[in-house]
This record gives sequence, structure tokens and C-alpha cells, in this order.
Amino acid sequence: MARAHLSARTPLLLPVLLVVVGIAMLVGGFLLVDSFDASHLAFLLLAVGGMVVLLRGDLVPSYNTRAFGVTRGSVESGEVTINAGDVDIYIERLPSSERLVAGQYAYNTRPRLEVNGTRAALVMDRAQTSLLTFADWELALAVDMPWAIQCSASIGQIDADLSGLIVETAAFSSGFGSIRLVSPHELLGEPITVRSLLGSIHLLTPVGYNTRVIVRAGRFAKVHAAPTRYVHLEDGSYQARDAHPEAPLVTILLKTTFGDLYLS
Repeated sequence: MARAHLSARTPLLLPVLLVVVGIAMLVGGFLLVDSFDASHLAFLLLAVGGMVVLLRGDLVPSYNTRAFGVTRGSVESGEVTINAGDVDIYIERLPSSERLVAGQYAYNTRPRLEVNGTRAALVMDRAQTSLLTFADWELALAVDMPWAIQCSASIGQIDADLSGLIVETAAFSSGFGSIRLVSPHELLGEPITVRSLLGSIHLLTPVGYNTRVIVRAGRFAKVHAAPTRYVHLEDGSYQARDAHPEAPLVTILLKTTFGDLYLS
């Protein structure tokens, strides 16, 4: 098994100095002044600021990004696990098969990659990045190999264009952010699941794709299906129109509690 992981180390001198100076000024303010003054608590900002820099690596919000790319080598299948939290995520396909993945991530780190034989596993985890880094994440995947994709966000938006990709399995979930999904042409495993609590879900099916959509919507949710693109079947599902006769069937399950569903 090969592992590739890189993270930046934060300089220790500045944060340690900020902590020491802040604590020293705070103690001095309490011990050397007879009457208590609430303004002395302002020195806590220096200590807290130093601790933030020491633990997280920055003090102010940042939208800087860092590009990354991985050559394919002997990899024949891949897994992607994304926990985006409050960050927006974009997924698409690579224009060629020379690389395994490419994209952009938080400026001071890289996604975690593990390769076991001919299968690669990529992890993009919000918990492993700075809390004050809000740059969008972008990920492009190789087109001629199967992918298992797990992607979740809390308030971040998910935009996944799976057209042209071979999908083994896929699951997308969001709390408050919206999800935009372009159906893949080929699905090898279980139906793709897309779940949302409050955010809307937008599903697009390219012309010629054989996509069947199963809807599980709460009583407050609404379904907006373009009649020129989908047929509403008797069982409540939706079948994409103009599918190519030889196109493989792709089943997508949409679940929402309060958000609206848009099929186009």
C-alpha cells in the first residue's frame, strides 16, 4: 500500500510569542492595578489569537487555494470520500486518462490518497483543513474507470457533473446547501442516492441517457419535472425521454424533506 499525504506545518515562534505576551499582559493588569478594569480582558485577544494561529495555522478567513494532481499509474478503480461541511464542492471529469485526479483544495494541505493494488482511495475532509479557509474544492476524475463516490456537506453546495464517468456507486447528502447532479451514462452498482434536508436538488439528464428517477419527497417538498424531458410513470417514478436504445439504465433515488426537486 502506498500513501501520499502532505500538510503544512505552522511556524511556532509567532504563536508562542503571542500567547506568552498576552498572558503576561493579562497577569500584569490584574496584579499591578488596584482597581479592576474590564478593559484588561482585552489582552485575552492576544492569547486567543496566538492559540488560533498555533492550532489552525491562520487568524483571518482565507479563500486561497492549492492545486493538486495525481498520475494514474496502474490504478483501475477508485473511491472518493468527501466531507465538505460548509465548503462548496465541484466534481467533473478529466479531459484525458493520463491523470487519476486533479483539482483544487485548501491552500495549506492536500487530500489524503491511499493506493492498494489497482484501487485508489481519495479523501477530502473538512476536519483536516483550516476552519478559516473557505475556498471552493474542485475535483476532476479519470473517465475510463469505475468510481465509488461518497459526498456530503452541511451548508456547502454540491455540484457534481457525472456525465461521461463510469460510476460504481454514488451517494450525495446535504443539510442546508443545494445539490446539482448531472446523471452518469453508466452505473454498475446500486441506485445513486441524493438526499437533502432543506436544500433543493437539481437533476439534469443529458439527451440519450437512460435515466430513471425515483422520488421520496416530504409533504412540504415539491417536484418540478420538465415534461419535455421526463415521463411520469404510474409507479410515481420519472423516466427520461429520448434515451438511446442501447444506453444502460441508470437509477437515481432523490430524497428530500423540505427542499424542492427539479428534473430537467
